[in-house]
Amino acid sequence: MSIGIYYFTGTGNSLKISKDLAAKFEDAQLIPMTAAIRTGSIPDSDTIALVFPVYMFGLPRIVSDFIKKFSKQMKNKYIIALAVNGGTVAGTLLSLDRKLKAKGLYLSAGFSVKTPSNFIVEFTVEDEEIQHLFEASKKRVDEIASVIKSGATPVIDQGTRKDCIVRTGILNKFLRPLTPIMDITFKSTGACSGCGICKRVCPVDNITLKDGAPNWHHRCQQCFACINNCPGNAIEYMKLTRGKKRYHNPYIKMEELMKK
Repeated sequence: MSIGIYYFTGTGNSLKISKDLAAKFEDAQLIPMTAAIRTGSIPDSDTIALVFPVYMFGLPRIVSDFIKKFSKQMKNKYIIALAVNGGTVAGTLLSLDRKLKAKGLYLSAGFSVKTPSNFIVEFTVEDEEIQHLFEASKKRVDEIASVIKSGATPVIDQGTRKDCIVRTGILNKFLRPLTPIMDITFKSTGACSGCGICKRVCPVDNITLKDGAPNWHHRCQQCFACINNCPGNAIEYMKLTRGKKRYHNPYIKMEELMKK
């Protein structure tokens, strides 16, 4: 069985889950969604796996953009999704299923995978908890790989009715269109060394350097890659991240996040 694993990641969680999944198959391709969008090509794999984080209780914009590349010729493909989240998947996978159905396709299986949250505005995850969460996520990936190999079509994971209707439905309807311009809340501080790592880890090339400082260009995904991966903690989200511990997946090297 061949499997094409398409991932989107900001601080490494979805890439870690993607690598764990790829290790369960002899014929697996690991491909950033950004690269697939640029080339417009999707390899002819038996199974297509989408691995991505849950943002604002819904799909990252780039996942929606990626699905636009899908064609009706893929209708016989076994399409699965792993929604990586720090608390609840809410109605994210149901939204994905609707978008696929609009193209004459369907989601064969959808799984929620819990990992540490990188949204440091609200969450701080200690090292011991990080280790525990990834031990649990690896077992979860083992279960998912078994389902894929069996060709089963289990129920698509979802949160509570309130999560699906209020958070994914209403909240996303109003906030999602604002995502690209929400980078106006990011500011660099005097601690910035001009190293350019923020520019290099941004998965959508939304950052350039001007006079050695980052500038954002309103194509933001709100992945927090720039904030969390800055070696000098020199990028802030308004005043809400001051003094907050940054998060970077401990199993993923910085260089891996720079491969787009």
